[in-house]
Amino acid sequence: DDPNVAAMAAHTAGKIIYFGLDKDGSRRDFWAENVQPLGLGGVKFSLRGAVNAELLVPIPGRHNVINALAAISIAWGLGVTADQFAPGLLAYAGAPHRMVMQHGAGGQQVIDDTYNANPASMRAVLRLLAETPCTGKRVAILGDMLELGSRAAEAHREVGAAAAAAGVQLLISYGPLSGYVAEGARSGGLEPSVIHALQNKELAITKALELTGSGDVVVIKGSRGMVMEEIVEALIHNGR
Repeated sequence: DDPNVAAMAAHTAGKIIYFGLDKDGSRRDFWAENVQPLGLGGVKFSLRGAVNAELLVPIPGRHNVINALAAISIAWGLGVTADQFAPGLLAYAGAPHRMVMQHGAGGQQVIDDTYNANPASMRAVLRLLAETPCTGKRVAILGDMLELGSRAAEAHREVGAAAAAAGVQLLISYGPLSGYVAEGARSGGLEPSVIHALQNKELAITKALELTGSGDVVVIKGSRGMVMEEIVEALIHNGR
């Protein structure tokens, strides 16, 4: 689905297996249909192409369907049989701080996606937040995305706008660029009273503990250098 990656085929001597999120004529060897996000339960989809199967990725986020298709394509190329695809995907447990579900001490559901962040992965986790069933508030606690150079301000505004579009009901942004996130969220229609742009992590932790509670779904994400997992730990252990 990425034209830059697809263009590499012209410079590759080996066997090429094509995959994507749609059929794209007759070009794909594997593609996905009937993508069905299950909130924190993962995402179901119908595998089509060289193999037809109904599959479940046990980690949340529709963006993980393309990751599953990549893994299936590699496995197929290495001779793994189709009957191993479903159990292989179900056995996947994910990596630390990548879409890890945690339970907060106050009854929150915490999505720990703190390993790293860029604009695309921020949009993906906000989409997941929008798709996750929630009896309380949808909360985004977002740290700065580092190393974006001249695009930093605009990229953070775009993330704020994406948070507003995702229906976030409480936004806590943390870091030197947090004001741009807040600006984008306000422009996207989010009420200023539910936006908190903070420069101090301890204050961000205090706000998170004070303003979230039972039934809330809280996503926490930021660049590695922002060490956002400290906020995750505070919610899990009630600040201790």
